[in-house]
Amino acid sequence: MKNLARTRPGPGRLATALALLTVPGLLAGCSAAASSVTSGPPAVMVTPTPLAPAQLSVPTLGYEPTMGQTVAVTRAVTTLAGRCVRSYGLRAPAGNLLIVAPISDISVLQIQVGWLSLASARRYGYYPPPSELDQQLVELARQAYTAGATAPPAAAPGLAGMLHGAPGAQENGRPVPAGGCVGRAERALGDVGLLYRGQADVASQVFRDAVLEMRQDPRVLSVIRRWRSCMRARGFRYQSPDAAQLDPRWAAEGTPVAEIARTRPLQVAVATSDARCRAQLDYPGIRLGVLRAYLRRSMGAHAGQLGQYRRRLARLVARARAVLDGGQP
Repeated sequence: MKNLARTRPGPGRLATALALLTVPGLLAGCSAAASSVTSGPPAVMVTPTPLAPAQLSVPTLGYEPTMGQTVAVTRAVTTLAGRCVRSYGLRAPAGNLLIVAPISDISVLQIQVGWLSLASARRYGYYPPPSELDQQLVELARQAYTAGATAPPAAAPGLAGMLHGAPGAQENGRPVPAGGCVGRAERALGDVGLLYRGQADVASQVFRDAVLEMRQDPRVLSVIRRWRSCMRARGFRYQSPDAAQLDPRWAAEGTPVAEIARTRPLQVAVATSDARCRAQLDYPGIRLGVLRAYLRRSMGAHAGQLGQYRRRLARLVARARAVLDGGQP
């Protein structure tokens, strides 16, 4: 999700929808066409296995910052901070001064619904290169590191202190703003925290809650059991698709490069079989359908907050664009 984060993001682990089909019998004795109730698992309309990432969508995406909005706010904060730094007679660093989480909403959704392309699995195993959208986010993150956006405040005067504001720091006889020039820029724009995942981003909170419910839904647990049987028939024993994708032989933190290279042929074989089983069982379609069902129920309960967030975000982006046009927020 194109949200800003205060800390260095960890390595990634990893809207047009297809016509929805009702798929009965996802559980023995249970039909997807069950009547709607306010408690218990909601009725589900299951989507056929998506053929491309662009075919993935959930309703919360309409309440998330777009890539363009994220870039506008990021550049506006950088512009205002640069003006502040130059006002102290220092040279402002080039590049983005905010940390951007280098993964898109669509990539997060792919991970949560278990979307895995057979063509990609055959070529890359479980870890293909970043998508075009994610590459833009990775570049913004790289610029922030290069510009020193992650440098801790320095006790002595200097660029790091100017950017982040060491307590009591001064430059050229003038006190450095609280939080440094980046902090001043964020306060001038106001509501920059709307882009920080897990805080004011209501849609992200609703999405995470729905993911937790989806993972425990009996229909999802049922398709995982059938996936295990499918993989056993192909010679692989894993408890779940997550366990296969996060096999320590190719996914553990700190795994030596040589070990990853040595196990690559096995990773590709497992991923290819996994992709076939997911497609055969419509694993991502079931997860996506269940996730959407929980989201619809939850979004109804949070409609007021979601609407308020969208309006506040629009005002933030308008202020950011005013700065980028040479004005004030």
